[in-house]
Amino acid sequence: MNKNSLLITGLVFIAVGVVGLIVSGFWYGSNGWSGWGGMMGGQGMMGGGARPSSFSSNGERIYYTATSDSGDNISASMGGMTMASPMMSCVNCHGQDGQGGRVSMPMGTFTAADITYKQLTQREKPPFTDELIKRAITKGLDQKGRRLSTMMPRWKMSDQDLNDLVEYLKTLD
Repeated sequence: MNKNSLLITGLVFIAVGVVGLIVSGFWYGSNGWSGWGGMMGGQGMMGGGARPSSFSSNGERIYYTATSDSGDNISASMGGMTMASPMMSCVNCHGQDGQGGRVSMPMGTFTAADITYKQLTQREKPPFTDELIKRAITKGLDQKGRRLSTMMPRWKMSDQDLNDLVEYLKTLD
């Protein structure tokens, strides 16, 4: 085998291993959803704890679970892969308060942005508008039209779900 074949084979084994960990239950804690479960201490990637047992709005449900009250499928593409809940959700990277921070995942560590509405609309220069926030969520572009990190999923959801999610972001401090 040449070096390229060995590299490709190694990457395939790593990808199969990560999928195997997720499928085998490392993703789920003893009480159901818990982010990266046993791999990250059962508290999700940000250590934010388990999801609430009920939600005050559809936007909150989407933020925590990447599922919609309507039953619509909410999926995301990230790094060339398409994933759906419970593989990931907003809270796993941005935390319960939306303030982001350092996130550790099996494929590396990165810093998730503060996505509180106040941060996005009052502190960013130029500020985000609701439409620009929606574009960031679905197309991965910042307020100036530049690509966000590939670690930011490009979410696919209905217009109503997207509106509900932005409304929920307005409640985060």
